Amino acid sequence: MSRNTDWFQDPFWFGQTFLESLRGTAFDPLFGFLTLGFHYLGGNLFFMSILSITYLLFDRKLGIRLAAGLLTSGMINGIVKALFESPRPSLSWNGPGTLTEASYGFPSGHVQSGVVLWGLIFMHVRSKTIRSFALFIILFMPFSRMYAGVHFPGDVLGGLVLGLCGLIFVEILFRSVPELENPGMFSGQTLSNTKTISLLIVVITLPAVLLYSAADADEKIKSYEQVISASGALGGFAIGILLSKFNSIDWKRADSFREVSRRIGVLLLGILVFYFLPGFLTQKFFPENPVARYLRYGIVSSYIGFFSVYILFLWKRDADLKK
Repeated sequence: MSRNTDWFQDPFWFGQTFLESLRGTAFDPLFGFLTLGFHYLGGNLFFMSILSITYLLFDRKLGIRLAAGLLTSGMINGIVKALFESPRPSLSWNGPGTLTEASYGFPSGHVQSGVVLWGLIFMHVRSKTIRSFALFIILFMPFSRMYAGVHFPGDVLGGLVLGLCGLIFVEILFRSVPELENPGMFSGQTLSNTKTISLLIVVITLPAVLLYSAADADEKIKSYEQVISASGALGGFAIGILLSKFNSIDWKRADSFREVSRRIGVLLLGILVFYFLPGFLTQKFFPENPVARYLRYGIVSSYIGFFSVYILFLWKRDADLKK
């Protein structure tokens, strides 16, 4: 599908005049600095980092909601981008650092995921400082993407609408099925049906790799890579949560520097072994391999969702037995 509808031809929503009007003011140095920072605040590395840290260090329930929201948002955003094939503005970045994007423009993934992530944080964190920061990011992210020249107003509006829909979906899902975030087993959960459901999760998410084709345009490839990454991560994290519930593993917020260090150490070790190392090997020996991409994101997400907390659980149990 190409930009052949009236909506995508609108000179305001998909024209550069408004974007150009945002620049050339006395606030350019400030906006340039903030825009570059917000660019990295909307990246996959940041999202996975804040998801992992929230889940493992601060609030297990919020971490599960963030995973459900962010990963489904990533899948939907990539699919919609590839469906509409809407190009980005041709406005060059004139601020500090380097700021480029390779996928299609509509809808804005930074805005969509930002609304989901920071919306959930705003709704479930009591700290007024954190909530104010979350609200500021939600409000400034659309402006920053237009100021950067990487999105039209229509792109950020689409991201905003999809982000709000994703936020509402997550809230309805977890209020309708509260067992999803509870630490205990599902009713009737056994080892046998846990294995079956895990296999079913893989069957549902793995077909995303079939979207990839080296013959596609670079923008579409990037969009589908996003879908594959998010599908693998969603599948891996879902399996991790399922295994955590089967083992009834629960944990509280880290309450000491020693405990924070211990949890971060376990987290970083797993990310290094299951994400960065496989990523290096994949790029070296299996370039542009969608199955390897799916597996890498799936394995590291299952480690975050279950194996990291299981290691900490065994560590704590052994320490308690020695007392």
